[in-house]
Amino acid sequence: MSGKSSSSTGGKARKAGAGATATIELTPRLTKGLNNVAKLSGQPARKIALKAVEQYIEDLFDAIEAKRILARGEKTIPWKEVQRRCGLLEG
Repeated sequence: MSGKSSSSTGGKARKAGAGATATIELTPRLTKGLNNVAKLSGQPARKIALKAVEQYIEDLFDAIEAKRILARGEKTIPWKEVQRRCGLLEG
């Protein structure tokens, strides 16, 4: 995967629900890391990059929502309590 991706569809019609095309420019360091991970995992660099963007957006949304909840003074549950209630603690 190169540092730049093309937003061209090659003149082909896009399928409904195919999503938007975005162009990003990766730093040489990120490009090298992405290509290394793709090679080691056997997964396409495009798939890895999409998953990374998806995860980042989800994490950022969660952080924004947590800040809103705290700002409203809503009751929160400590992480250890959530783990206990969900049976995630060992022992």
